[in-house]
Amino acid sequence: MSVGLEPVPALEWGKWDTRYLFFTGKGGVGKTTTASAVAVALADAGKRTLVISTDPASNLDDVFGVDARPEPTAVPGIPGLFVSNLDPEAAAEATRRNNQTSPVPITQRTRAQVTRFFDGLDLMPPGVVPISEWDLGEAMDTTVANLVGYSGIARKP
Repeated sequence: MSVGLEPVPALEWGKWDTRYLFFTGKGGVGKTTTASAVAVALADAGKRTLVISTDPASNLDDVFGVDARPEPTAVPGIPGLFVSNLDPEAAAEATRRNNQTSPVPITQRTRAQVTRFFDGLDLMPPGVVPISEWDLGEAMDTTVANLVGYSGIARKP
């Protein structure tokens, strides 16, 4: 430890009062490693936890030693921990197929409907915007750029 610096206390993830955690960033910065470590900590704290990757080159299989599929897969030896690899393009195609045959099609929510989801929270800039307008800098990829719908990020006040 450097002289004069106090150690940073470990985060007690199990005490966090949030339902969803998102780990984002450009490739190679440790998103999967960090998300996996936090997921294990949450599961160890007794929280049912699901780690989802939408990365076509996901390595959740390697991290947890399981064959992660779109449906949640239990991680042996860690009660309450599940992993899933989702292919956004395949999910979009399944939605299109469903909408052609289902009497109840999956529909996109309006900006107003999505905005109501954030009631009681502090909505962060840029607010509720079309996903395609999000500027993620170098982290932006064509999968995100081609998504339709509205989204936002908020925090508890």
